Amino acid sequence: MKKISIIVPVYNTSSYLHECLDSISNQTLEDIEVIIVDDGSTDLSSSICEEYANNEKFKVFHNRNQGVSASRNFGMVKAKGEFIMFVDSDDWLEKDFCEKMYQIAILKKVDLVICAHYNESTLGSKAKLMFPENKEFKNGDYRNEIKIHTLGLIREYLKNPSLLDRHTPVWARLYRSNIIRDNNLKYIDLNLLPSECLQFNFEFTLHASSAYYLSVPLYHYRRNTGQSVTKPYRKGLVEKWNWWYAYILKNFSNYFDEEYMQAFHSRICCSIIPLSGNALKLHNYMLIHKECKIFLNNENLIQSFKTFDYTQSAFYWRIYFTTAKHRWVDLFIILSWCMRRILDFRKK
Repeated sequence: MKKISIIVPVYNTSSYLHECLDSISNQTLEDIEVIIVDDGSTDLSSSICEEYANNEKFKVFHNRNQGVSASRNFGMVKAKGEFIMFVDSDDWLEKDFCEKMYQIAILKKVDLVICAHYNESTLGSKAKLMFPENKEFKNGDYRNEIKIHTLGLIREYLKNPSLLDRHTPVWARLYRSNIIRDNNLKYIDLNLLPSECLQFNFEFTLHASSAYYLSVPLYHYRRNTGQSVTKPYRKGLVEKWNWWYAYILKNFSNYFDEEYMQAFHSRICCSIIPLSGNALKLHNYMLIHKECKIFLNNENLIQSFKTFDYTQSAFYWRIYFTTAKHRWVDLFIILSWCMRRILDFRKK
């Protein structure tokens, strides 16, 4: 058994693929396997993948285009490692990423290791830390910080709702593979739900029991590509949130206590952030107004707002949530535009 299986879904990232795969090939930890899943690329990515096929660490597969969820699921079936990690094919790793992450997992005997990362953009490189120092999560700490807050934010954590997705990415993480296999964990198709990464992490953390955060940036997340940032308007996003709402309640509501339900409803209410950001991409006020009116009048959102306590949020967030709760569409659009500019600036 290898120590780590690295799964790399590839689709039309030829401009960045060499840098990504070279950073994996040059890892200081030798006992790894790399599973490259070419998802029917139409650029030079397929031939670039083949350049690494002669490296004994690399296994290259060419599949018809099915999406990133199917590619990751395919990779997990092929994976033989003690731990699994996922790397986006336009990102890259520090050369000691695997070694440091694996050492922590073994030394601390944890199921999940998360590290800090660099945001890479045209403006340069910026380190992004989830916590200011190394931190271990077990027992109550694991439940409160990892399990609940992967689902949503509660109490004082709602002071800054923009932190909601800090537990969402699947990159910059090391997962114990037997938890994935024993519980048959899979990614759900992105055509069904708003975030396949949120869903995978949520279900993994439910079955895991411990985690460790390493405050050293070891992963480079590239934000200035079509794969990462300049995504167009997503049609049917409201329906995807409705699907996810029903899926969670059907499959996990019996497991939830009051705090989990609070986290769940906060996630649904905070969905107005990506939903409004998506609507603003229509670049036509009448279309934006129509879209916002539709999701603000969504019955699932209305029900969640009945139990969503955002009184500990910052003042401007309280105003924002209030306009959504009362469905003041025009004011909500203006505030959404302002909030989007603030969030985009903070991500740089």
